[in-house]
Amino acid sequence: LRLRKTEAPWKGKETTDNFSLLPHIVKRLEREAMVNSALRLEGLNTPEITLMGRGVLHLSVILEDMRREGYEFEIAAPSVLMKTIDGELCEPYEFISLEYKESLTSDIVALLSQKMADIGDIKQLSGGRVICECSMPVRLMSNLPTLFNTMTKGDGVFNHVFDGYKPLCALETERDTGALISVDTNIVEEYSLAGHNNQGRFFILPGDEVHYGQIVGENTKTKLQNLGINVCKKNEQQGGMRANATDGAKKRQIIYSAQRFTFEDCVSWVCDDELITVTPKSIRMRKPKFSGKTSMRSMTLSLIHISEPTRLLSISYAVFCLKKKKKNKILHTKEY
Repeated sequence: LRLRKTEAPWKGKETTDNFSLLPHIVKRLEREAMVNSALRLEGLNTPEITLMGRGVLHLSVILEDMRREGYEFEIAAPSVLMKTIDGELCEPYEFISLEYKESLTSDIVALLSQKMADIGDIKQLSGGRVICECSMPVRLMSNLPTLFNTMTKGDGVFNHVFDGYKPLCALETERDTGALISVDTNIVEEYSLAGHNNQGRFFILPGDEVHYGQIVGENTKTKLQNLGINVCKKNEQQGGMRANATDGAKKRQIIYSAQRFTFEDCVSWVCDDELITVTPKSIRMRKPKFSGKTSMRSMTLSLIHISEPTRLLSISYAVFCLKKKKKNKILHTKEY
């Protein structure tokens, strides 16, 4: 994890100045490294400190202790530690054991295949349950526990242990959804959340304080689209007007999906161009270079450990798709 001094618009509002300065954060991490043998620190004399440990859970415990002590900082998207073994770049793998209902086998296998997992045995258990064993790159399993719990509705059992370093897998995938970003600084209104309920799910609840550039939800309607929305708009039609029979039909339904993310959820969700701001009172995500306009997020696709003909064919196909997308976008603009 890469830690830096916060530059968010709300910096210093939820903590004192001493706990938000980088020298105080460095001293706190140095004290932690003296008693925590699994923690490694790099770049202590630079604006960005690199924390290396045994997984996101190990590092999140350290950062949660710092948050409760009053420190304020920002975290970038996590990355795994690579190794070069016999001249070949390798990445860490973990052995995963999943227990779930037999009726969910097809969905679970499809999810594991999408995550480049090497699926092993699927054993039958009593009570209509099965257990699936597989090996998966740590780089691709950041949000796997959340997806597994959602698919099994909390009825599944998820266990994983370090398996070793293996050659880098073929593709690196990111999430294909965009972000819903706040364009105002105010208090969240339930009326606004209900008006944007068709755009996706939210990470905030009514009554929360949001700021300009803060990520307030996930855009599941349009792929890779970062959309700026106003979640602080109030219902201006409230007043002493007389009600009639048609008001019930015209009234906006208060239906939306909202869930407040924990630190582990934020770390597994953010991408390279997004940051997590940690304060003693809140954990927020933000878009550093947000201009207030709708934009398309670019996905990083790395073709590694593939034969040369396949590599050239894939790159040519990707360039063709980008040109076709740009051409269609220009034609659509002219027609409109």
